[in-house]
Amino acid sequence: MTPICLTMRDENGKIVKMTFSNENDDAHEEVSEQEVADMLFILDAFNIPIKGYHEIAQRYDNLPRLGAIQSKKFELNSQCPLKDVEAVIGGQRFTGVVRSIKETLQSVLGDPARAHLIENGSVKIKLSGDGTRAGKKKHLVNFSITIIGEATCKSELGNYLVAILRCPENNTCLKAILGDLIDEFENLTSVNVNGQEILIEKFLGGDLKFLNQIMGIGGFASKFSCVWCKCPKDERFDMSQFWSMSDATKGARTIDEICRLAGKRKDNFNCTMQPLFRSVPLVNVIPDTLHLYIRIADQMVYHIIKYLQDLDNHIKLTSENLSKMNNLGMFRKFIEDIGISDWFFTVKDGKLDYDSFSGPEHRMIMAKIQFDELIPNHPKLEEIKLMWTNFVSLMDQLNQDMTEEQIEEFEEGARDWVKLYGGHLYLTKDVTPYMHIFACHLPEAIRRHGNIVDFCQQGLEKLNDLVTKWYFRSTNYDSTVLAQIMHKQHRLRVLEGKCRRAPKFQITCTKCKVQGHNKRTCSRAI
Repeated sequence: MTPICLTMRDENGKIVKMTFSNENDDAHEEVSEQEVADMLFILDAFNIPIKGYHEIAQRYDNLPRLGAIQSKKFELNSQCPLKDVEAVIGGQRFTGVVRSIKETLQSVLGDPARAHLIENGSVKIKLSGDGTRAGKKKHLVNFSITIIGEATCKSELGNYLVAILRCPENNTCLKAILGDLIDEFENLTSVNVNGQEILIEKFLGGDLKFLNQIMGIGGFASKFSCVWCKCPKDERFDMSQFWSMSDATKGARTIDEICRLAGKRKDNFNCTMQPLFRSVPLVNVIPDTLHLYIRIADQMVYHIIKYLQDLDNHIKLTSENLSKMNNLGMFRKFIEDIGISDWFFTVKDGKLDYDSFSGPEHRMIMAKIQFDELIPNHPKLEEIKLMWTNFVSLMDQLNQDMTEEQIEEFEEGARDWVKLYGGHLYLTKDVTPYMHIFACHLPEAIRRHGNIVDFCQQGLEKLNDLVTKWYFRSTNYDSTVLAQIMHKQHRLRVLEGKCRRAPKFQITCTKCKVQGHNKRTCSRAI
């Protein structure tokens, strides 16, 4: 007889198992490579630490060995080569990691499941960037590549990280630290995928702050803040004028003009810096409909709150008196009733302060707000109702493929909306840069590129959230923390379609018996 194992109990009552043969090793050897990949995917997707898996593996003999999982991890990491970059500006050291854009495209387009993205031997790609925070003092800037037309281009799965930088989101720092990536993108005209030369059409995307920085335009407070044209800020309200992103006779900027004016101190139309990407014409710099919607909706909500605050102006604005302001309290109760929690008014530096709403929260507000109950005595109540209704209708049109006739109707509706907002309801100076883009440049972008929803920054915003989460949950906080994040996204992309996932739970409506919604949101008759 040959002993296999010995089970004992220590002085603390814990069971201790000692193995005398290689039977346990044989069990591990039977684990397939697919099971190793499945386990690595689970560890990455759900941020399970190695120590946690080690404890689980001690209790179950049929799990893949940790060494096999680590080997698979290193194998996938080697397929995503990264380069450390740094720059010293004003005595401060900024760091980051970058990945070759061409190698990223070869990796993604080399997947047979994405062959349909190549149309007539070419593909459209968008380079986007956005800043995010990982803690109070850690400011990150993420750059990603998106393939226009991919089903996941509006989600985090369709945004492929090519750089993560620990630096401010400004032209000077980005130019200093991203020199090699900028040069690669500027010279990128085609990419070889499985022996086929694919032509590249390049686009740029981002919110207005990011676009202004990379295109060399100054901030919003300046007189000429628009990326695409030279419209002065005191003429944004004037819808009798027509501004263009391509026609120089209608005030359109050009890359050459920005480069030429950037060295001037006067009459430079706010061209304060050299653009980072000169190979992309301004007509291929696409307005972001997500930020446009949120920022305009912010202004609409602000004016409602301001009106309610004015009704309570007989009460001194202090933190202690907020509960006595009944009109503001009505708005706070409305927000709570529609399901938005943890939102409240505060007083900061003697002024009313509150958190901005997200896109889904704005949609809830616009769908459920009752002006007759909230501001029944407003002298322009009907006009406010019309303004909110028309804005929702116009934004809904952006999700559809429009004909030339429909684009003209959208343009006319957007210009009428700005007239109503800035010429009748509120002051002309209240017309913001996003409202100018909404009426003057969005229709032209749709004419040139068709439905521009695929160009929105929704996916990158979600990726920002994931990067922050991964920073705190899935890294070792050492000098390789940014590389760990980029490697993790690469592993998840490679394993996503190959590894099993639990099926998503589907809600079934008790009224109509259709999946995807419940009886509270059902629009069908009983």
